[in-house]
Amino acid sequence: VKIPRLLANVFSKLAKAAVRMVTPPIAGMRLTTEYRRGVSGVPIYGVGLMQAIREIMDPYMGSIQRMDFLQADNQMRTFSKETGGMAFFPRFYGEMPGIFGAIHEAMRNQYVLTYAPSNQERDGKFRKIKVDLVNPETNEPLRVVDEKGKPIKYQIVAKTGYTAPRKVE
Repeated sequence: VKIPRLLANVFSKLAKAAVRMVTPPIAGMRLTTEYRRGVSGVPIYGVGLMQAIREIMDPYMGSIQRMDFLQADNQMRTFSKETGGMAFFPRFYGEMPGIFGAIHEAMRNQYVLTYAPSNQERDGKFRKIKVDLVNPETNEPLRVVDEKGKPIKYQIVAKTGYTAPRKVE
């Protein structure tokens, strides 16, 4: 009985550390809107490293420890998505080469799209955007096929929006 309790204690400390790693380190400090929303133009690729430990320790965790981990995962996933990146949560080290390969592919196959928004107000507000692959002739979702005519699955990874510029005073 003492070993599971000791492990649960250690695991509780690890879970709290995981939450601290994805939240601002100083009490009351918030991630800036510009950084969170990806205005810096840098996509963030997050890799959660405690999935295997979580599964091993799950029988010894209470609901608060589980919630801490879920909160940390959600924050990393949201932060990555808002910057145009991706979050990965491997369960074993054998998944790492695939994850690094996916990040490598994403970084080597980027496109820059620009457009002129219909809303020209310089109010500094966040504006959501949605990127879709559309057939210009039919204005319907584009069906991508290989040389044999089989559909190819694709995934669009893009920022969730942008912050409109403010008026210069």
